Amino acid sequence: MRDQQQRHHESRDDVGGSQLPRQQPAGIALAEAAHAPAVAQALDSIGRETSRAALRKIMTQALASGLLKGRAAELAEQFSGLLWGNLMVSLLLGVAERPAQREIAGRAREAAAAFLRLHPPPDDRASPDKSLLRSD
Repeated sequence: MRDQQQRHHESRDDVGGSQLPRQQPAGIALAEAAHAPAVAQALDSIGRETSRAALRKIMTQALASGLLKGRAAELAEQFSGLLWGNLMVSLLLGVAERPAQREIAGRAREAAAAFLRLHPPPDDRASPDKSLLRSD
């Protein structure tokens, strides 16, 4: 246990009085965001906004096809929350490892299944597709 704590301590840097995991550019950007709002804006537009825009586009297409009802931005935000849960905060704090590809795929399946339980297709509100709820 002591070796693990030592490795954990050695893998961290002191930046602006905060302990941040090494090789965590987003963590450093977050620490500096209060002092440099342009850094926060860049991080948001380059990273988060790119994925939010892609999800909004998917939700807009689903709305146009009649597969969903609601507002694309709200639906995208909800799906993102289901997908990420608390993982992003844990990654930024350095208390979680980046998930393997298999775990990422599993998180995506679980988020999609949960989302479809919350938003079944308008013409099939009573019975969601059971194949989407499998946990292979």
